[in-house]
Amino acid sequence: MDESNKVVFVNNLNQILESGGADLYGFADIKSIEPTLRYNLPVAISFAKAIDPGLVASIPSGASKAYIKEVDSVSAHLDKIGDKLTNYLQSHGFQAIKFQSTYEEETDEILSTPFPHKTVAVLAGLGWIGKCALVINQKFGSAIRINKVLTDAPLPCALPDLKVKCGKCMKCVDICPGDALTGKNWSLDSPQESYYDVHACYKAAAERCEKATGLRDAYCGLCISACPWTVKYLEKALSK
Repeated sequence: MDESNKVVFVNNLNQILESGGADLYGFADIKSIEPTLRYNLPVAISFAKAIDPGLVASIPSGASKAYIKEVDSVSAHLDKIGDKLTNYLQSHGFQAIKFQSTYEEETDEILSTPFPHKTVAVLAGLGWIGKCALVINQKFGSAIRINKVLTDAPLPCALPDLKVKCGKCMKCVDICPGDALTGKNWSLDSPQESYYDVHACYKAAAERCEKATGLRDAYCGLCISACPWTVKYLEKALSK
């Protein structure tokens, strides 16, 4: 693909992402990841959509059915964007593998993946993984859902900043009802259990959700709403 065609190709991908409603997106060089985890593909497209600020602001009152519906809707929206990206890439002769936004949360026993969406988001320059074990973006805080598509298309990849920008803040750690967060900073090569107990999180979230809604789904979000970066997003969005 020559440079002029490459520009058109990338612009078309950007258009798919933007017209599809992605609030954030970027391209990541993932060759540093174990080849079998990335299906031997060198590039990933990471894309995210913000959660409705009014519903995020309601999280401290309890996980409402409206919030659950919103998160599920955002996730479904991201899946549709992934479908369109995959179809476009494959129609131009490139490999492309799509995922579901919530594919990591499969059962009570299997709650994570060796190559999570959030790792790709960081490598694509969308933000950093905070002490909350979620991607934090400077504009939206952690009030986002993310997805990814893997490909071998020649895309202009980001130069990610892997620095965690949480400083000494421990608000998410202190508010977690399951004591699932250790307060340690994430790094690309750190095991998840060093900073986050996924099973403790799932158990506490399910209990909190069931108490508030009668549904035993793992929706909590207290760490999202407590994050100062999220608070800034909410203040700006809700003041309009």
